[in-house]
Amino acid sequence: DTQAHVVLADSFELYRDERLIITGDGATKTKELLFHSSENFKYKPSYPSAKHMATIAYNKFLQKEFEDIAYYSPFYMKPPNITTQKKPLF
Repeated sequence: DTQAHVVLADSFELYRDERLIITGDGATKTKELLFHSSENFKYKPSYPSAKHMATIAYNKFLQKEFEDIAYYSPFYMKPPNITTQKKPLF
C-alpha cells in the first residue's frame, strides 16, 4: 500500500546491508538525514514531471483503457503546497 513516511536518521537501518536506491525529489534531503548511510545506498534525485506520464498514457490509449472521468478521483499523498506570489509579474 502507498503510504507517507517521515524520514528519520534510522529510517532505513534494516536495509543497511541491502542495495537500495533512494530516488525522487526528497533523495538529497534523505541522504543528509541518513548519517549512517551505507555504501550500498545510492541517491538519484528526480523531479516529477508530466512528461513521464506520456508513455504510460499512450500505452493505455492503445489498449483502450480509459477512466470514466465522471467517477474518477485522483489520489494525492499530501495536499498541494500553494503559496501566493510575492513578486509582481511585471
